[in-house]
Amino acid sequence: MAAPRPVCITFAGPAGCGKSPVAHYVSWHLGLGVYSNDVVRREVAETTLKAEFDPPEYFVRRDAYIKAILGLGRSFILDVSVDRVWQQYRQQLTAAGFDWFIIGFDLSVELLQATSLAKRYSSDRLDPGTVERWHREHQAFSDEFSADVGLVITDTNFANRLELSLAAVRGHLV
Repeated sequence: MAAPRPVCITFAGPAGCGKSPVAHYVSWHLGLGVYSNDVVRREVAETTLKAEFDPPEYFVRRDAYIKAILGLGRSFILDVSVDRVWQQYRQQLTAAGFDWFIIGFDLSVELLQATSLAKRYSSDRLDPGTVERWHREHQAFSDEFSADVGLVITDTNFANRLELSLAAVRGHLV
């Protein structure tokens, strides 16, 4: 019998939907490492001491970290939204011999605005036009790749997202 393939647990959803709390909750309970784009952005800012975002340096580091993580061949959590880049990540995961489990956040614009407000996001992230654009981008992902999503978080089950995600990931890893 072949050994099980490692799994990348990742997310699809607009900014502010709650990916990171789920990533860390699942990580704590299952002992899985977490890769976070947000942490790499902060690392680049702290290293370069630039007030403005430095995309070239960020992309170099992001790609190097992802390559190194895939090279380990161990299950991990990819704390990013794959909404706009899923085809690229799916190709990388497949080439590296990984399976995946996507947790999708299909939340209403109203709940996305409420979560952003609760997190005290800056005014540009609270702008209704920005939130609606992110919502549309996520909907386009869901329309095209719903078969790749293992769990969907909605307004109805949002309050239980941590436990639901843990149970679903645990069941997928068995």
